[in-house]
Amino acid sequence: MSDLFSYNILDNDVEHISELQILIVDDESSDLSYYSAILSGLCTISFATDSATAMSMCVSDNPPDLILCDVLMPDQTGFEFCQELKSQPFTKDIPVIFLSSLNALEDKLEGFSTGGIDYIVKPVPQGEIVQRITTHLNIILERKKLEFYSYRDAVTKVANRRIYEYVFTKEWQNCIRYEEMFSLIMLDIDKFKSYNTFYGHVAGDEVLMLVAQQLEQFGRRSNDLFARIGGEEFVLLLPTCQSEGASQIAQRMIEAVNMLSIPHSESPSKFLTISAGVATMLPEANIEQGCLFNFADNALFKAKQKGGNQICVSDHTRIPKSFITNGHVARERRTKQQGSTQRVGQRR
Repeated sequence: MSDLFSYNILDNDVEHISELQILIVDDESSDLSYYSAILSGLCTISFATDSATAMSMCVSDNPPDLILCDVLMPDQTGFEFCQELKSQPFTKDIPVIFLSSLNALEDKLEGFSTGGIDYIVKPVPQGEIVQRITTHLNIILERKKLEFYSYRDAVTKVANRRIYEYVFTKEWQNCIRYEEMFSLIMLDIDKFKSYNTFYGHVAGDEVLMLVAQQLEQFGRRSNDLFARIGGEEFVLLLPTCQSEGASQIAQRMIEAVNMLSIPHSESPSKFLTISAGVATMLPEANIEQGCLFNFADNALFKAKQKGGNQICVSDHTRIPKSFITNGHVARERRTKQQGSTQRVGQRR
């Protein structure tokens, strides 16, 4: 899975190849014009005349779904560009097709050995290239559909635990690198087992979906992630977010569920409610990310003990030894707003 893929996958519900994007890399403007004209009827076409420009387009927020690349280019050969592309975790999954006038067997073999998925010899008849590219686009489309559903929770349609764990790891490392705070909100539907018992599991699934869709809107930034992690439990990842901002978001999430006014006869309020646990800390290389989850989970437990329908913010000051790596000794920490005068996080 590429890094960019982790942010885009949940918005990547592609239904037709016309929604895909091809990047053509060729230093000959006449070739760019020719192939762009032929393929523009299939999907969106972009182009680059050198590998450096092509690479910058590949690492953008809107990377291509397929690359058609010339072999003979002045700054870097197509083979070298493909090798560089495949060596980077955030671009390695982008398929590359070579378009070249080189027809020798050794050239074709080199193209495949560097990571190309096809090798088309110029000049190529218009009908042939359209059919070959269409075949590859259909394969890409089917793969994207499978990927999309593999990262969605089957019941609620929000992100599932698989993508949550990946994004959590990725953003934890980013916060270490840039010395930013990381907030996490754990959420749980109050008395959900009794709701299932009284109303039935079909109604329970319907409520899970309704609540999830209501709460998903609070993960607004591109690196936020709301996910169902199991049962009636959800989590909202808020990298580069301070404790105060995370607490405000958690309170609004509780209010949003209250506004749904879902009847729940076993609830003290007679309506379905949720509880939230909030934790914030400054990630460090020797601290496992599970520590932040543990703090939020403990805070959620306290909120439930107090009767639910409320938030509880973790007041931790010590990192448990079980979450410290490389033999470091646990030490006192003020993580709630630690370093706020030296580090300006993105406040919510």
